[in-house]
Amino acid sequence: MTVNYAYQSMLAMTVSSTDLRFYLSPDNNVTGATGSGDILLGSKAVSGTLPGPSSIQGGTVTLKVPATTARGFYYVCAIIDQANRVAESDETNNSKCSDLPIEVRRIVDLVMSQISTAAPTVDSGYSFSLDSNELNQGLTGMTVTSNTIKFYLSPDATVTGVTGSGDILLTGTRSVRTLAAGASAGVASTTVKVPGTTLAGNYYVCAIADATNAEKLEVMNDGVTSAEGNNGRCSDTTIRVRRAVDLVMTETSTASTSVAKGSTFSINNTEMNQGTTGMTVTSNTIRFYLSPNNTLGPNEVQCVAAPCPAPTQDILLTGTRTVSGALAAGASSASASTTVTVPNITAVAPGNYYVCSMADATNVEKLEVSETNNGLCTATTIAVTL
Repeated sequence: MTVNYAYQSMLAMTVSSTDLRFYLSPDNNVTGATGSGDILLGSKAVSGTLPGPSSIQGGTVTLKVPATTARGFYYVCAIIDQANRVAESDETNNSKCSDLPIEVRRIVDLVMSQISTAAPTVDSGYSFSLDSNELNQGLTGMTVTSNTIKFYLSPDATVTGVTGSGDILLTGTRSVRTLAAGASAGVASTTVKVPGTTLAGNYYVCAIADATNAEKLEVMNDGVTSAEGNNGRCSDTTIRVRRAVDLVMTETSTASTSVAKGSTFSINNTEMNQGTTGMTVTSNTIRFYLSPNNTLGPNEVQCVAAPCPAPTQDILLTGTRTVSGALAAGASSASASTTVTVPNITAVAPGNYYVCSMADATNVEKLEVSETNNGLCTATTIAVTL
């Protein structure tokens, strides 16, 4: 900015060397002291003969406001001989400020004007596409040379990207080059990848403009605050993230052809994680059933006590198997023989039943790729007797 200045000496003198320093001050009482809030803009050397009160020295100077200056209203001020190099009879009248303050504004203000996705669901460890648009809603005369947009999943509609906030950084960014004031980058599609460790649930898809903070101290669009607080935006609706685990039973068999109520028999069983790569199941429980039909699913009522209107409901057998340790995607557990007991309750009517098993029966692995394929029944029946 250009500043007009003028100074005079109340006595004729020769000055060997001093200076005139220019400041922005939050008030009209400039001191230039550390901690005063006064911001140094520059200086101009003063030397030579000063004729006295009959002569006023002056001119214009071009000054630059530091890029770190917080936005707000400031007085333009000057102090002559601030270092007290010239002996004077009065050292208290060396400064003066403008009658009115000026407004200092940050000219760039980057915001996300759009973030959305057409994908209703995505599996952890997998990719999906989203659309984004960035706007520089700052004032004229400034362009952003380059900034990076980062994308997140957030449990709520407010994204910060701060550690501990619950926001999950997605793999994949968008780079926006020159963006003039008032201009938009345009809608673009970006492919992003969900981390394989992401828990199942519903998340907002979010974006943060200038996520690497290349454009320091943007203006916040409240007219007062210098901040980075409006760079984030989230989608209006959520996307469902599913765990890429898919547990199925690949073996359910028994050598027994009949068993009495209250007695035990053995079931051979094997479980497989037919989910995608990059995910493991740490531990889950397999339960076993007698079923009047050869289908077993989470929507069927599992009878564990009387009254049970047999033979329309599945009978939970006593005895489970825990598959411990990691079960990598595409891997199977070892085949095992599990001893189970037929409940000795009236609900277990004598008759023929299919023997069934259900992977992850306690639903430890929430929101698998499919929750309807965990059960497997034998092709033939076993006779249950009194």
